[in-house]
Amino acid sequence: MRRWLLVVAVPLVVLVSTAIVCVLLAASEREDSDQRRVAQAKVAATRVDERVATTVSRLSTISGLFAASTEVTESEFRAFTRTLVAEPTIDNIIYVARVPAGKRAAFERRIGVPIVDGGGPSARPSPARREYFPYAMVGKAPDTARVSTPDAASERLRARALRLARDTGSAHTTAPVRTFRTRIPSLLVFVPLYRGALPPLTVAERRRTLRGFAVGVLPLTGVVPSAEVGSVALLDRGRRIAGARGLGDATTVPFTLAGRRFEVRAATGIPTDYTLVVALAIGGWSLAATLAIILVILFRREAYAQRLVRLRLAERREIEHALADSERRYRLLAENASDWITLIDANGVCTYSSPSGRTVLGREPSEIVGGTFTDLVHPDDVPEAIEIMKTIGRGGSPASVELRQQHADGHWVPLEISLAVVRAPDTGAVREVRCALRDVTERHELEEKLRKLAVEDTLTGLPNRRGLAERMEAELALSRRYGGGALLMIDLDDFKQVNDTLGHACGDEVLCRVADVLRESTRESDHVTRLGGDEFAVLLPRVDDAGAAAAATKIIDALREDPELQRLFGHPLTASVGIASMTGTPDLGSGELLLAADRALYAAKAAGRDQVAAAGSASFT
Repeated sequence: MRRWLLVVAVPLVVLVSTAIVCVLLAASEREDSDQRRVAQAKVAATRVDERVATTVSRLSTISGLFAASTEVTESEFRAFTRTLVAEPTIDNIIYVARVPAGKRAAFERRIGVPIVDGGGPSARPSPARREYFPYAMVGKAPDTARVSTPDAASERLRARALRLARDTGSAHTTAPVRTFRTRIPSLLVFVPLYRGALPPLTVAERRRTLRGFAVGVLPLTGVVPSAEVGSVALLDRGRRIAGARGLGDATTVPFTLAGRRFEVRAATGIPTDYTLVVALAIGGWSLAATLAIILVILFRREAYAQRLVRLRLAERREIEHALADSERRYRLLAENASDWITLIDANGVCTYSSPSGRTVLGREPSEIVGGTFTDLVHPDDVPEAIEIMKTIGRGGSPASVELRQQHADGHWVPLEISLAVVRAPDTGAVREVRCALRDVTERHELEEKLRKLAVEDTLTGLPNRRGLAERMEAELALSRRYGGGALLMIDLDDFKQVNDTLGHACGDEVLCRVADVLRESTRESDHVTRLGGDEFAVLLPRVDDAGAAAAATKIIDALREDPELQRLFGHPLTASVGIASMTGTPDLGSGELLLAADRALYAAKAAGRDQVAAAGSASFT
């Protein structure tokens, strides 16, 4: 009786346990599958968003080009965007200009082609509108000569993204379109460009100060990462526009991309496996099968252990083979990469140097291997290099650092060093440090060139308004401590007649000569600036009111008596000068100083021109 009770009790316990395990396993497997799909969809959406966000950020740098110059040529535009269009996510960059109706004829004469609606054989001249948005400049030169330039506002999808970008002050993308050049389905990202450094605060002001748009052409084949094309699809309002087809059991995640809502659909590629659940259910409902399984487990325990050992050994061999293959691939990549790859051991000694060291530093690998991390570092950078090694020793992992190292011919090369620390898995001790070194000399030169363009007037070589603002803050601080200082604002009288009668080329000659006269008529410590047009400013440090008035009179006399200006202008050139003192107001700011000088200048103009006026007083010359 007891045996029968045991025979009945054991299968019942097994059946109940089996049922519980089946339910739990099925729920767990389904939950894991759902979590993998959601996680992959979110990761894919994040990667797509990061790609487009990076592209928009790079497109936004074009505003610096237009902020530094009132007129940008197509060659300058292509030179500036050359590195941007080399990116795999950007097929082309277009500058869409804002052309008021009154300037359409002048714009068409300047670029030599008419503004049309549409593209290709169906293009037709654009009808009369308040303003046009033609494709003014293209980053990649077209294969054939342009015969027309399309108006972006004439096409519904482009017009909607254009107006949203203009009114919001931020980037907006279109639905997928086929471009006139390649006919490849692409997203057009419109980035607004305004006259000022920052977008205006109101919609009306944005519409008034809009200069144009930087338009990035993003092929859909480049938006979805190539590694995920088989498992990820990009959807626009439920319609697939890029990526895989027929994902089936997939997860959809909505997200916003440059002002437009899209969806990412992702599948793990691994279906939910209910095999074990079905097997346990069948075994649990059969008493005989349950007893047979128990007996099989008892008799095959040793065989199972042996099989498990063989499996572990096979896994270890696979790991060793994979590690060896990984090392071979890493060495192949290191020896053929453009970046210079080095390996540093825990003592700071170089154990490997890739052949790219010949290109970067002109040194053979044999010259590098065996030396320490600081052997070739510039003396001023050695403390920073030592601190990096100490940080690694304390358990830190610095991502990158920039150090100067000595070339074989003696000059110093700035290198951007990306660091990857390899540690022992059990103790965390440093095994080696992998360094990828890249020469950033060209990047430094470009940054210096851009910085110079931002603070210097390209026509006269004088500092521009931004350069004046930087210098003015320093001089105001010195004035509060030591006293003295003034700002002269100078405007040429009747200069517009030169451009209207003699042309802009002659006007440019006059402005360049005026800049030379101002340099010659001021002290070495004075700061001469061109604010724009025919307006100049002179910052006079450590000067009282009488000295400022004398300097202004000297400048007016020098401009009037200069023979070269008389030849170019046709008669003596006169100017009006406004003076604003830095003293008298303890908390005087640069903006208030400029405003005071500007008001004094207008007072001098109102007094009859060829005058000098100080802020708070009437003209006196």
